[in-house]
Amino acid sequence: MRSRLGGLILAVVTATAGAQGTARLAISVNGHPAGYATLGQTIQKDGSKSVELRLELGTGAQKVHITSQSRYDAQGNPIRKFQETVAPAGGINKQVVITFGKEGANVIVLDGDHRTSKSVSLASAAPRASLSEFWFLRDSPKPGQTEETYQFSADSLQWEIVKTEYRGKKTIDAGGHKIEAYETVTTRGDQETTSYLDEHGLPVLIDQGSVKMEKIWPK
Repeated sequence: MRSRLGGLILAVVTATAGAQGTARLAISVNGHPAGYATLGQTIQKDGSKSVELRLELGTGAQKVHITSQSRYDAQGNPIRKFQETVAPAGGINKQVVITFGKEGANVIVLDGDHRTSKSVSLASAAPRASLSEFWFLRDSPKPGQTEETYQFSADSLQWEIVKTEYRGKKTIDAGGHKIEAYETVTTRGDQETTSYLDEHGLPVLIDQGSVKMEKIWPK
């Protein structure tokens, strides 16, 4: 379950990257309520972008909080990533801080009282700029348009190839609301996530098979 959520974090941040504003989503696993997600994104004056995703999983003493923050420059190059996992009942308090340079990623992991660091290189010719970060905001992709880039995972602490495809508009039912949404598909290894975004680029439904996120509509 933890690995699936790690993939879902990356998929959410990638697939909804063009949006400004905030979205609140209900998480379900195999059809059962599992928690909530809040996604917020801001475009800075210099064209860079900040993204924050907060997950609240479980209930009561078993609740787990995961916070993921990412920042990209105006060309979609990663600048910094941060991920924190807090599970009081399990005594877990883990932080991962990643900064990016020409040679690759520099990682610091704070796991309780333990601190480790490592550098993970990436060939200079390997694509790491994600122009899909600005889809539906600055750029208008055409149906069938794809992008394949190397992105760094705060879970595996490795560079991973991520493919993003825009498949066009589709009418869906999300939480009892019929809406025409932009359909994007993100593929990471053998894991595929389908996201449906509204006219602002914010998610109304994110589907990863057994794990789903669905927009909580205002009453």
